[in-house]
Amino acid sequence: MTLQRLLVLTLFALAVSACDGSDADFDGDGYADRVDCEPENPDVHPNATEVCDDGIDQDCDDSDNGPNPDCDGDGYGT
Repeated sequence: MTLQRLLVLTLFALAVSACDGSDADFDGDGYADRVDCEPENPDVHPNATEVCDDGIDQDCDDSDNGPNPDCDGDGYGT
């Protein structure tokens, strides 16, 4: 195998793996779109801090306030 052919095959493999979308992160929040519940919003991802009673699920747990939120800021959840 010539060096030129090896280089072409390597570049092709890299291009295909970069375009398959499996690790795409459209909003740049560090979470792949496949695990990010709002892949177009960088403030919403699985490790985001939940903001109580705003109607938005910031941490992707299917709930606005999640389990045991500390909505009053006293350091203790409900």
